[in-house]
Amino acid sequence: MSTNRGCFPTATMARMLGVFRAGFHVWRDRPPSAHAQADAALIARVPTEHAISRQTYGHRACTLICATVASDTAANGLRA
Repeated sequence: MSTNRGCFPTATMARMLGVFRAGFHVWRDRPPSAHAQADAALIARVPTEHAISRQTYGHRACTLICATVASDTAANGLRA
């Protein structure tokens, strides 16, 4: 709905999608979840790790980075 707000009224899109307009506004203004924040941190880390490896990291190394991030997250009492 956010993408199409310039083309269609929010009320019309909400009615067509079967959702409440107020619910859309609450969802839009809600801060990102812990999971979304963890995903964003991982995505931000990948280019750095790739550059550090002189652009040689492949599937195995990326898997290792992901496993390390997940274990660090779990060690701090957060869900991965």
